[in-house]
Amino acid sequence: MVFRFRSQPRLTIPGGIVQGGIVASMLDMGMAFAADRISTVTLHVDYLRPAVGPVLTVTADVTRRGSRIVFIEAVMVDQDGRVIAKGRQTAVPIDD
Repeated sequence: MVFRFRSQPRLTIPGGIVQGGIVASMLDMGMAFAADRISTVTLHVDYLRPAVGPVLTVTADVTRRGSRIVFIEAVMVDQDGRVIAKGRQTAVPIDD
């Protein structure tokens, strides 16, 4: 799953850096779309560099899916392909 985000001034702190909570939310969103119909249990984010740029891209993949728990990983890169942040999540599948 690939999810692209266009940075907006209202989501940045001084210096044009996207605020860390927004970065975490984008990683969480990408992982949710990759896994389909889940609820996040834990979310871990490693921030590796400031999130700057007009477009940020999140790529997320399910690493293991069980009947009761799902493991997902994501990476955010800037427009030059530099890794900004990495995320890991455990989630539970949602049953209707």
